Amino acid sequence: MNTIVRILSLVLLSSILFACNSNSSNGEDLKKEDVIDLELIHNDFLDNPEKYRGKKLRSVFYYDAIYKPGLSELLKATNGLGMTIKCYRYDSNSNNRMDLVFSISGKLDVPNVTYLDRVEVEFICTEGNLENGNEVISIKRG
Repeated sequence: MNTIVRILSLVLLSSILFACNSNSSNGEDLKKEDVIDLELIHNDFLDNPEKYRGKKLRSVFYYDAIYKPGLSELLKATNGLGMTIKCYRYDSNSNNRMDLVFSISGKLDVPNVTYLDRVEVEFICTEGNLENGNEVISIKRG
């Protein structure tokens, strides 16, 4: 019973954080442009994320959440409010780690990935920040 209460508390907290950080921009107001492969700009994005404000990016990450239910189950539990998740990736050249926090709409179709599963994420960097405003457009197993 305590585990269920903790999971629901985490889901509620994630939902509140998503609602507070949501910018209601999901890419429709951005100019059509190519998606930037984060593998090519990993260290620059890590050091200067503000340069990529308003840009659409894509990369493979590792899902960094130790919640027992998978991602799609957690997202359903928010009743459409959405949530934030944390993922990380390593640069193949320098081996520098990047931790990124993503906002996921409650209406987005997501796989039921769990801790350390590889996911390919396409997102819009709305705030030029590693911890806020990275709104997921699509997420699938990587």
